[in-house]
Amino acid sequence: MSTRREFLKGTGAVAVGATLGSACSAPAGEGGGGRTVTGESASMLADNPNHPAPATFDRLPLEWHQNAVRRLQEKLGERGLDGILIQDRWNLIYFTGLFHSTTERPFSCFIPTDELAVYWFHPGLDLELVRGWWSTEAEYYYDYYHTEGGNPREGEVMMGPPVDLVEWTLKGVEKLGFGDKKIGLSQPPTVRTLQRMNEVLPRAGFERVDDICIQMRRVKTPEEIALIQRAMDYMSQIHVFGRDYILERGSDATDFEIRHACIEYGTNLVMEGIVRDGRPHSAVGISVNVGCRTGIG
Repeated sequence: MSTRREFLKGTGAVAVGATLGSACSAPAGEGGGGRTVTGESASMLADNPNHPAPATFDRLPLEWHQNAVRRLQEKLGERGLDGILIQDRWNLIYFTGLFHSTTERPFSCFIPTDELAVYWFHPGLDLELVRGWWSTEAEYYYDYYHTEGGNPREGEVMMGPPVDLVEWTLKGVEKLGFGDKKIGLSQPPTVRTLQRMNEVLPRAGFERVDDICIQMRRVKTPEEIALIQRAMDYMSQIHVFGRDYILERGSDATDFEIRHACIEYGTNLVMEGIVRDGRPHSAVGISVNVGCRTGIG
């Protein structure tokens, strides 16, 4: 019976389309001070001239997100809507560019149809994140649960019933002058939440626009395609490392070992090409994950 090493040496599989651009090129086996291997797997990468050039930027710039908002506003206007309340993570990131992690703490923004602006309603945990990005105005509650008047950050510790954050957010939208307007919702609310929204703003109208949001996210712009190509080029380089690693280690290597060696290599490889200063909005959204199942355990 052939060993895993013999099988891989004999395979003719080719990783297609992985000629790396200058934005992410690195010799096989070099991953920023992590594990190193030597081998010939890089010679199996195929150059595909039809592939787009990889991005030389690390993330979509703020101007890109503002243009996405302008396109969104056009579509909201076509439906007769006065603005949109965005409360789900991926639409928040896509339209505003503010990367954050979803927790039990409600996080939302309101974007008017006729003004290039973003109004935030967010937890205190993300105060510096919001202040350091695109923010026309912002209101924050201390934490979940939040007590009326409580703000330990400012030395104000209060005890009492928790604030209804659905009401708190909508009252903020009302203060902006949209308490009786037609408002789009980036994701469908639960029946109970929609009932509460109608109770808080009985003169407003709420309409789902998740179809608009998802369609915009599906149709990629040239800038997004370039970033995707850069990510795919990184992944091809990680495959090169993984194949050489298995050939070097042989069938004694566990899937766990191979997986984590590839993740370490890939993370170091990506971070080598990222411009970062340690502040909230640089080097965001970086996660390398490799699944490995290569035969009998």
